[in-house]
Amino acid sequence: MNAKDMGLFINELRKENKMTQMELAGKIHVTDKAVSRWERGIGFPDVQLLSSLAEALHISVAELISCKKSSNYSNEEVTNIIHNLDVYKTSTSRNFYTSIQINIPLCCHNGYSFMIHLMLVLFY
Repeated sequence: MNAKDMGLFINELRKENKMTQMELAGKIHVTDKAVSRWERGIGFPDVQLLSSLAEALHISVAELISCKKSSNYSNEEVTNIIHNLDVYKTSTSRNFYTSIQINIPLCCHNGYSFMIHLMLVLFY
């Protein structure tokens, strides 16, 4: 995952949901300038916003992180999503510590559903 891919994906989903940058920003309590930066690929949304951003865009956190709309993921795709989340974590590190828990519902190609529970520990 890179910032440009995520930005294009957020922009596409925002427009699909007929929202302006200001409206999306209001739903997740950020500025419209922040949304603009994400959409232009200048940076990523803060990891603590992923859940509310995904909800506002009517997708799952897994779809947001993978920049791909899908309800069925193979084992390889789940591994890639988690790996990309790890890349995301390191690209947002700063000087203080926080943690966030994310539940990602997944449905695999074999029809079985499961929930991935991730606890991220971030050093800012």
